[in-house]
Amino acid sequence: MDVVAEAADGPAAVDAVVATRPDVALLDLQMPGLTGAR
Repeated sequence: MDVVAEAADGPAAVDAVVATRPDVALLDLQMPGLTGAR
């Protein structure tokens, strides 16, 4: 498993997923700016 991106908040996480297109994304359900249910 390789870490391809890290993000400090929800919008940055969404941008990172769009940019890197990972097979799996692990997100904190209480990440600032994102509810975890998206």
